[in-house]
Amino acid sequence: MKVFLHIGLPKTGTTFLQSRLWNHREMLLRHGIYYPMTGTAATPVLQDGNHDRGHCMSHNWLAMALLPHRWGEFDATVQAAMPRLWLLLDSELAATRCPIALLSSEAFSWNLPSEEHVSAVRDHLAGHDVTIVYCERSPYEFISSMYGELLRMGRGPYSLDAFVQEFPQLWNTEHQRNRWAVVFGRDNFLTLRYDAMSGPDMLQKYLGFILPDHPVTQAEYSAPAKDRVHTSLSPRFLRFMEELHANRISQQTKTAFIKLYQSLPNDYTPISSVLVSPADIDAALNRSGKPPIASH
Repeated sequence: MKVFLHIGLPKTGTTFLQSRLWNHREMLLRHGIYYPMTGTAATPVLQDGNHDRGHCMSHNWLAMALLPHRWGEFDATVQAAMPRLWLLLDSELAATRCPIALLSSEAFSWNLPSEEHVSAVRDHLAGHDVTIVYCERSPYEFISSMYGELLRMGRGPYSLDAFVQEFPQLWNTEHQRNRWAVVFGRDNFLTLRYDAMSGPDMLQKYLGFILPDHPVTQAEYSAPAKDRVHTSLSPRFLRFMEELHANRISQQTKTAFIKLYQSLPNDYTPISSVLVSPADIDAALNRSGKPPIASH
């Protein structure tokens, strides 16, 4: 099977694209393209019937399944399912007659810290012809947006200096290409540009890029629904939830905290108020001993 693994970056329209892929699963299926359920919020083994996991239709859980040191951030249902998610994906892919599968999660580029994790992805997809799909964005725009999102989600007080120290190089296309290409091969790393992909027709543009001669590019697509604003859980909040779990706080209480947390961005701190300038970013990089982006 031909597998396209879309790894992000975050802040490049990933949530919108994943929602569109999920909403058009049946149409894609008719064209021989499969968007798996395993790893998304709809994964049956991740559901315990007691709370809503939101509407995230990325394959984030597959990436998180490679990070056992973080499983404690999640409830018992998720922890029990994590060790078998990739096996379930393998079974799901084997059961479809589609020649093409699409996987998408920005967690692959943002949360997997080492080449060993990338190698684990390769091993789990052994037997498939895998192409990595990466969407890049101007580093200045990306850092400003990602840093602003963390502040908006309650990460602060959190300096720009701390941000560039915590996430060095992850927004650098060549860094991402090198860490994935060393495992999958440089010819199997496709780069998209966010400024060329953004817009309500992002799904059509995305499919046209990865499958330029495929009939699916000529299909008709429904207009995108007006989705609720995506509210990511910040690392700081996830650590807070881990403490609640360690102290055996009830799931009902944790769910209430999540709902409150996700409502805050709609009431406080618009992201436009926390954006930073290219000069701010270069100064922070310089203070951290890293070259300014303008010199790259």
